Formats: sequence, C-alpha cells, structure tokens
Amino acid sequence: VDLAGSERAKRTQAAGGTLKEGAAINQSLSHLANVIFKLAELAEKKGKAGADFVPFRNSKLTMALMDSLGGNSKTVMIAALSPAEVNYEETLGTLQFAKRVKVVKCTAKQNAESEGSLVARLKAECEQLKAQIAVGKTQSVDNEQLEAVEALVDKYGQDLEGQLEVARAMKERRSLALKDLGLSSTKIGESLGLHESTPQLVNISNDPALVGCLVYFLTEGDPINIGSTNDCKIKLTGLGMKPTMAVIHNRDNLDISIEANEGRVLANGQLVRGEQQLKHCDRLILGHAHCFRVMIPLAKQDNARQAQLTQDLETALAEVVPSSSESYQKCNFFVREMQDRIGQEKAQNFLQEFGKVLTLVDEANAITTEVRPCEGLRFCAEVLTDVLRYQQEEPEVVVRLKRVETGRARLRTLMRRTRRMT
Repeated sequence: VDLAGSERAKRTQAAGGTLKEGAAINQSLSHLANVIFKLAELAEKKGKAGADFVPFRNSKLTMALMDSLGGNSKTVMIAALSPAEVNYEETLGTLQFAKRVKVVKCTAKQNAESEGSLVARLKAECEQLKAQIAVGKTQSVDNEQLEAVEALVDKYGQDLEGQLEVARAMKERRSLALKDLGLSSTKIGESLGLHESTPQLVNISNDPALVGCLVYFLTEGDPINIGSTNDCKIKLTGLGMKPTMAVIHNRDNLDISIEANEGRVLANGQLVRGEQQLKHCDRLILGHAHCFRVMIPLAKQDNARQAQLTQDLETALAEVVPSSSESYQKCNFFVREMQDRIGQEKAQNFLQEFGKVLTLVDEANAITTEVRPCEGLRFCAEVLTDVLRYQQEEPEVVVRLKRVETGRARLRTLMRRTRRMT
C-alpha cells in the first residue's frame, strides 16, 4: 500500500478540490497514527491487564489495513524521509511514527492443518475403511477410495529427512543444468581466437548469477591498461575509478604482474605499490566498484580449497587491510600502547574493527566527493575512550562528519568566532 504523504496547506498553497483532498488525506493519516499508537501501547502492555480497544473502524484506510496491522500477517513499513532542512519537522514526525511502528509485533501463522494431525487423521480413516472391508461392508465402501487414502498417507507421512534428501538432489540437478546452459571461459576464448592458456580476469560478485559474467582476457605482449577512459583496453566505470589506474603485463601466459598508477588498487587486500607479481586465484579490487579473480590456466593449482574460497565477494573484502592509511598507522601505534591494559586479544579485535570501519569511511568519502563535490564534507574514523574506565574497557570506534570550509566561507566563520570572543 503506497500511502500519500501529509500536506500542509500553508506551504502548498492548495485551494479548492486539492485542499479538500489534502484535508481528507491528513485525516486518514491521523486515524492511522492513532491506530499505530494503540497497537504499540498494547504491545508494550503485553501480558498485563487492561487491554484497550483499537479504533480500526474510524477510517476506511485503517479498516483496509486491519488484517495487515493486527491480524495474521507479516507486514513491513517503509518510511520516506526528506534530507532538506526545510522539511525538518516532517522528517522528525515521520521518524517518531516509525519508532512507534517498530514496537508493533505481528505474529503470522500458517492457515493450514499441521502435517502430523493430517497424517494421523488419514491413517485413522484408512484403518476404518480396512475394517469395513474386512467385515464385508463392500456396498458402502469403494476400494478406490481406500487406495486414494493410502496414497495420501504415503505422501504426507514421508519423513523429514527423506524430503530434505530429495530437495538436495533437486538442487544439485538444477545447478548442473544452469552450468550447462552457459559458456565456459575456455569456449569464449576459442570463439575469440585465443588459446586456452590465456590468463583472464573474472569478476566476483555477491550474486551467484553475476559471478563470472565479466571475463577479460590478458593477451601476451603489449601492456594492458585498466581505467575509465576509452583508450584503456579494459574500460571500467564506477565509484573510485580513475582514468588510468593500473597496467597488467603478460610475458609468457605465466609471468603476470600488475603496476599501479593512481587510485585504489588492491591485490589480496594489500595496496599495490609499484609493480607486483600476480598468482593464480589472486584477488584484485579496483576502486570501490570492481573485484576480480586472476585465473592463470598454466599455473599449478596446488590448493584447490583456495580457489573455492575466492568465489564470493565477502571473502575478498574481508582481507582488505588499510595499512597504508595514516589513521590506521596511528591506531596501530595506539593499540600497541594499550595491549598491556586490556589484553592482546581485545586490542587486536579493536584494530580489526577499526580497519573495517576505515574501509567503509574511505568509500563514503569517495561517494560524497562524487555526489556533493562543492560542500566540503568529509567522514573520518576516530577513537573514543572513557577516562573513568580507561584501564579496564577497550575504546570505541566512531565516525565523524566534518565540513571543511575554504575561501570566503572560512573567512566568514572566523569573523563570527572573533565577534563572539569580543
């Protein structure tokens, strides 16, 4: 159900039929808010005496949503917010409404007879039919009816392990069928006139349907440029992509190396500096939008398990360590200092958490630079400590948003501060 937003007549300057329509919408939303308030109140008083009446019948909207809000259903409510400063009051009211909605709990139950009771009833009916046949009451009992009941008993009386085994077998058959429907990288290379030993970059994704959809062949000889310009042999666009990010060299289909030029280029979670050798099943992260697996057919696959673990994107992202960041180096020094206070295990866990947050902060800064380049917004990861429990508890990682002012804006801020001081 897509609910219309509330309107304020003074702001919209509506008149006539539009004004009446807006008033009707606001009235319906007001009744909905009252219903949500009552449901939240009942949820908080669950198990206590004094349950109140919920006014579903006060509005057609609440009547239509009665089963969704308080019945046998699973309901998700999405609140639409506005980031504009002029809509501050509406945004605050919507957030307060969403907070009350979170308290409401709906319990969904399947409207069907349980399998155990159904099987028991069918078995009882089957025994009754057999008894009637045994005593010779064939006129009122049909043998076909008995066979039908026995078939139902066999169907619903199958044990759970058997059903799971059948489901697993079906899943394996579907996977094999989907695999046969696509072309392998070897067949794609043959169609392009390339040898099967040509190395490739294969994309990694969280979606199994998208894994391997992008295949870039690393031909022997000339350097292979990677970037966002049309001159690059491998053109990639997205967050954090630079005009010329890296160059890959293929010398003999076995000696593969990558040379980073600019931007964020990671190999197995480590920042690439200069030229670095690549091995079979290495992970490459370019910018914040692309992740690839290096496939070298001529390389010996000594560790088949390693190739299996690099199929998903989460494994590739989990190994990213922002060791080149100045903030990470400062935090690493800070962790060494506090190991004696809180223990080595807690200190290392804190450092890992800080590294994960720092990676997300870098991505947030890249997004902010693309979306709002002129506002001077910048995220940074910081560490908070409690001075009263400094010796016992580990510090907390927080993300801070700063506005970096330059030029006239900075001058105006300095002048305002000077006036306050004087």
